[in-house]
Amino acid sequence: MSSEKLKTHKIVFATTKYFDYGGLQRDLIRIAQECQSRGHTVELVTDKWESKQAKPFTVHEVNLKSLTNHEKNDELAEQILNLSNKDNIDCVVGFNKMKGLDVYYAGDPCYSFKFSATKPKVFRMLPRYKALLRQEEEVFQPGIDTEILLIAHQEKEKFIKIYATEPERFNLLPPGINRTFLDSYNRNEDDIKNIRHDLGIAADDIMVLMVGSSFHTKGVDRAIKAVAALPTELKNRCHLVVAGEGKTSFFTRLARTHKLQHQTHFIGVCDNVVKLYYAANTLIHPAYSENTGTVIIEAMYCGLPVLATGNCGFATHLRSANAGMICPVPFDQHHLNQMLNTMIASDEYTFWKQNGIRYCQSHDLYSCIEKAADIIIKCAEKNRCQTL
Repeated sequence: MSSEKLKTHKIVFATTKYFDYGGLQRDLIRIAQECQSRGHTVELVTDKWESKQAKPFTVHEVNLKSLTNHEKNDELAEQILNLSNKDNIDCVVGFNKMKGLDVYYAGDPCYSFKFSATKPKVFRMLPRYKALLRQEEEVFQPGIDTEILLIAHQEKEKFIKIYATEPERFNLLPPGINRTFLDSYNRNEDDIKNIRHDLGIAADDIMVLMVGSSFHTKGVDRAIKAVAALPTELKNRCHLVVAGEGKTSFFTRLARTHKLQHQTHFIGVCDNVVKLYYAANTLIHPAYSENTGTVIIEAMYCGLPVLATGNCGFATHLRSANAGMICPVPFDQHHLNQMLNTMIASDEYTFWKQNGIRYCQSHDLYSCIEKAADIIIKCAEKNRCQTL
């Protein structure tokens, strides 16, 4: 028993804010619980815990006084450092970019690469951008030991090019799709009919689904414009259903401008989004920026064809599966409009549907959580050995 006790470690997870419906936050909880299930002590340090669920382990809600996100990152890093000096912590896992991490879960794209492609050079001199770039460098600079967990594999070469990060520090993980969650919904045709009926969508109408918070980033405006551009007969039968948390005022006005106010439905956060995948005809994900795009693979798993922009990290899986269409970047609204029209009118629907299901059955899209826990625990073991 004593040898087993020596193998247990104290692992601290850190993020500035926890809320139930963030993809990054869901990954954090699942990875932390996986470490906990293996007998390790897990704690979370965060500025805010906004959740309906009971805390699954010790949560330290620290008071971050800063008003901006980049300043909160620095404050959180200091809080973690103070905690590490007081407690016997074996591994610190960060879900924000900040100094002093043993492991960083890379949920965001390479800021430096993104800013150089989308922002004028003068932006790099602004305090916010300077801070974000400094924090990124504190994680990816060469010569430090921070392990990097990466599910958006296309970002690896960007980080290496910008920061000369050692390639061996990158741990490429599968997407981490929660198959248990997707299988928890027992598909029922009457239930699906009721979902559509409650939204005012007839059986022969077209339901185009969007899932995700941060509506501006996800491209809800692009989706509204694409529906508005459909030929009249299709447009009159098409409903855009948006599930997620976000401010809707701008988008409801845009829908009204395009005379789609009765066909655009903001339904808020949906606890069982899986039923929407089965009720819809197409998932549209025309994001301005999307490091991964879990909803793309979730939709494929449920047999829902997908139209996504090529800048989504998981668009690579959509392409490999041939389970829908990809709007190329640089983005062109007219191109997206045409592609939505093509998808809705296409006789390849069943082909895309079957391809998505088959791809999800034959590829490892699910072991991210277990493999991330393996790496974190290995890092904790190494740190413990170095202190003995």
